[in-house]
Amino acid sequence: MDDVETFRSLYEHGIIGKVVYNSIDENFKDHKELTAIQRETIPAILAGKNILASAPTGSGKTLAFVLPAVQILHKLRAQQRQGTRVLVLSPTRELAEQTFNVAQKLCVGRELGSIKIAKVIGGDSRDDQLDRIKKGAHIVVATPGRLKDIITHNKEARDQFSNLLMLIVDETDRLLDEGFKPDLELIVRTLPATEAPKQTLMFSATQTNNVTELAALFCTTDIGTDGDMYSEDAAVTLTRINVGPPTEAVTHANLTESYVPCEYKHRFAVLYKLLKQRKAKNHKTIVYVSSCAAVKFYYSFLNVVRFYDPAKGDSYKLFRLFGDMKQSDRRATYNEFRREDSSGVLVTTDVAARGVDFPDVDWVIQLDPPNDRDTYIHRVGRACRGASTRKANALIFLTEAELSFLGVLEVDPKTGARTTFMEWGPFTARPGESAEEKEKREGLIARIDKEARLLVALGTKKDELRKLGKEAMRSFLTSYDSRSMKDIFNIDDIDDMVGVANSFGLAQAPQLSLPSVSLKKAKNIKKKRLNGARRVEPDY
Repeated sequence: MDDVETFRSLYEHGIIGKVVYNSIDENFKDHKELTAIQRETIPAILAGKNILASAPTGSGKTLAFVLPAVQILHKLRAQQRQGTRVLVLSPTRELAEQTFNVAQKLCVGRELGSIKIAKVIGGDSRDDQLDRIKKGAHIVVATPGRLKDIITHNKEARDQFSNLLMLIVDETDRLLDEGFKPDLELIVRTLPATEAPKQTLMFSATQTNNVTELAALFCTTDIGTDGDMYSEDAAVTLTRINVGPPTEAVTHANLTESYVPCEYKHRFAVLYKLLKQRKAKNHKTIVYVSSCAAVKFYYSFLNVVRFYDPAKGDSYKLFRLFGDMKQSDRRATYNEFRREDSSGVLVTTDVAARGVDFPDVDWVIQLDPPNDRDTYIHRVGRACRGASTRKANALIFLTEAELSFLGVLEVDPKTGARTTFMEWGPFTARPGESAEEKEKREGLIARIDKEARLLVALGTKKDELRKLGKEAMRSFLTSYDSRSMKDIFNIDDIDDMVGVANSFGLAQAPQLSLPSVSLKKAKNIKKKRLNGARRVEPDY
């Protein structure tokens, strides 16, 4: 409907009821206008259609499916004794937490407050979650692993899904990318049959062949010639919704994207310089690295160098988020960093690359490049969320051997849309460079080089930092060797192992055990270590 542009217009056209509209108006005061994905999907969902929808990150996908689910439950006056009517599957605990919080925020008051919502995720008490399902939760938000565990081992809990009305799959591409297909297959086979076909909603930032594969898993579908997807018995149709014109850039217009051509030995020093420049109130920076070990190292080192000093009234804090943290710690970090009045740096893995919503992020730094273009889009999508008018920056670190990755990032293979990257620094000489520009560039490199030596000197003095640095380097090399784009990210092209060691605060390349690296490559790494085993002394 072309004239449906606001949540109020949804109410005025009879698409949502007064109770749900009042809750939106009262509890989501910053949400007056519908985003493109909300405008396209909410009426379609409430018309009973099955949806396969994609939209750019930060476009309001969560509310696009939570609102119609709540509207349907309210209209039906759903009872707890009927069991779970809406199931939402999320790839990560953080995304499940976010969906749960949005649903809870909407379901308040005398009428909507009776809608019970349960969160079923790893890290929380399984017994408590089982009890909530057995008592009857209208909406269950779950990660696949924990849900599979509960419904395959407890018939009473499994039977609570006998009246399921709606199955929602969020971040469908990521569920497959992260190896959840076996769990999803088991969940589909284990859920009890329902009298009426379930309404199926699939949401994602991208539509890929893997997404179609997941649609086939849930709906046993074939692709129709008109772009819709039909089940073999024509009972189920999935309508594709892809918002935005074909030539629209995938990243936000207010996002400035840059790269820094940086030797390994200078990486930590450049990062440290950038973060010191960002030390101010009302600024949030996310730093992406490739492993949990790297998160632990950089978080610990930045604390050691007193990047954040509460004794000086420093309000710009350090945060960390990674996969094997205790669930209580992950939740506390997530909740504090996303607070509107929070400022600081979050060092994280790709556990915080998709779906999670951190307001007012204005810098995204990718110290370790992503594995592919889609992951890059998801990472930088943490900035300039939704209709935000706040300007933000994204910076990716690349070595000289990795610069061709910019060609992968610059052009969207599906639409041909182009992104222009600027060089930070600059570190490289440009044609027609003036004497003044050359002096400025060489001065920057000299300062970075000195900072790098000082950081290494500090790292070598502390046993705990050396231990963390060694483990982070091992994880970095193992991860690097597993990359699929071998023409760009090839471990054999790393010819400065001492420089890699320097980036983890180590003065020289240590002897490492790399289980995933081939014997030939391991010998090459050892040879490079021996050839470059020189100490890096501080330049005071």
